[in-house]
Amino acid sequence: MGDQLKVKRRTVLDGSAKAMCFDYAVWDTRNRLVYVGIAYNFRQRWAQHVRSSWWLGEVEVDRVEVTGWPTRTAARFAEACAINEQAAIYNTAREPSSYRRAREEEWPRPTERVIYVPDRESVDLVQSR
Repeated sequence: MGDQLKVKRRTVLDGSAKAMCFDYAVWDTRNRLVYVGIAYNFRQRWAQHVRSSWWLGEVEVDRVEVTGWPTRTAARFAEACAINEQAAIYNTAREPSSYRRAREEEWPRPTERVIYVPDRESVDLVQSR
C-alpha cells in the first residue's frame, strides 16, 4: 500500500491519547463518499481492499480520510454514524445497533486524522488489482 497512497496531511487532534483503532472514509473524484470502514491497522486493511474489493474498480479514488480513535467502540460508532448519515455508496447495510445505543457526547475525542491521496506517480489503485 505504501506505493499506492501517500500522506497528504496529518493532524494530531488529541496528543494525550493513542489511536488504537481507525475509521476511514473513501472519497471519489466526484466528491462522493464511496465506502466507510474501520480497522486496527489501516494500511493492512487497505491492502485487502486493493486485492479483493470489487467496488474499488468502479471508482476513481480522490482521497481516503483516516481518523484514529482510542477505542474500537468509538471507531465503530464513528463508522456507524457515517454509514447512516452520509449514505456511503458501497456500504449497503445500515448500522442500527451501534448507532442507536450511543450519544455523541459519550465518546472520546479522535486522536488524529490523516488524509491519504493516490500516488499517481506509482501504481494506479485500480490497475494494481
